[in-house]
Amino acid sequence: MTGFLYLSGENPPLARAELLSAYRALGAKGEPVEFQDRIALIEQKPSPELVDRLGMCHFAGVLERTCPPEMERVMAAVEGTIEMLDPELSLAPLVRMPRGILPFTAEELFNGIAEAIGGAGRKLRLRSPDSKVFVVVAKEAFVGHTTHSSSRSELMSRRGSNLAFSRPVMMDPRVSRSMVNLLGLPVGSSILDPFMGPGGLIMEAALLGYECTGIEVDLRVLEGAFKNLDSKGLTERVRAHLGDSRSIRSIKAVTANAPFDGLLTDPPFGRSASSGGSEPGDLLRVVLTSARELLVNGAPVVLDAPDERMLDRVEGYELSSILKFRVHKSLTRHICVLRVVR
Repeated sequence: MTGFLYLSGENPPLARAELLSAYRALGAKGEPVEFQDRIALIEQKPSPELVDRLGMCHFAGVLERTCPPEMERVMAAVEGTIEMLDPELSLAPLVRMPRGILPFTAEELFNGIAEAIGGAGRKLRLRSPDSKVFVVVAKEAFVGHTTHSSSRSELMSRRGSNLAFSRPVMMDPRVSRSMVNLLGLPVGSSILDPFMGPGGLIMEAALLGYECTGIEVDLRVLEGAFKNLDSKGLTERVRAHLGDSRSIRSIKAVTANAPFDGLLTDPPFGRSASSGGSEPGDLLRVVLTSARELLVNGAPVVLDAPDERMLDRVEGYELSSILKFRVHKSLTRHICVLRVVR
């Protein structure tokens, strides 16, 4: 059996890196064996637990057949897939293909799958079917059936505009969720966020089952973060403290919970963020130096920066990777993955 995941198209490299790290976090077997742009193929059916924790995935299923992207060949693969499915299942078509480069359209293919479902005597249900017969066209056509879809609406309900308290350019929850997964830590691990802000990152970490400690220097922002956490029922799962992370080891309530298994944060930068009078690069260097002794050796660190050069003078950490995510023409997030070295 070959599992199939259809990843988000906003940033395929980030989606692939998130998936690999989520596998490590879950200790799952059957890691992806092949990537084709937004497509990931794995050695077994993707578990709902895996799909639900991903920020950059649309749906998962079982791949039944591949074929050249020719209408006749694709429809033969679709009919073969329908025959293999439980006759009691209600079905719907699902088509993902590039525009304008094939001799048939997505609408024609969608209608063809719908006709094949009805022609096989199966129940066609376009809304809330038990499963969908998918065709995803890349270099070749991938045909199979879905087993689980991501709850995108639930994830996006935590956008800044939907929260009780927000700040300008608050991180997209899909990116926040991806950053949590990039830690690759097993559920139950302890995570420190020295720049908690309104709590977007720490909310995603808490929802995935991590023990979270956050620090915020601005009392008004901290109170706003508490409102956000309370609205999501997370006040019991996050320890949030008022304090200056430049002297993090002096915050007794934080050091009492050390050592931490990982660090996850979105440092302040830009016009709307307060850095306490410090240059963003200097602030990040000081805080990471101070926090290093509170982290276990080898602890993963995932943070966002406007420029990877902010890490040039940071010592005691090894840079593993940088993943760029363009927000708009004047802001590109550099998601940096590091590891504590001693």
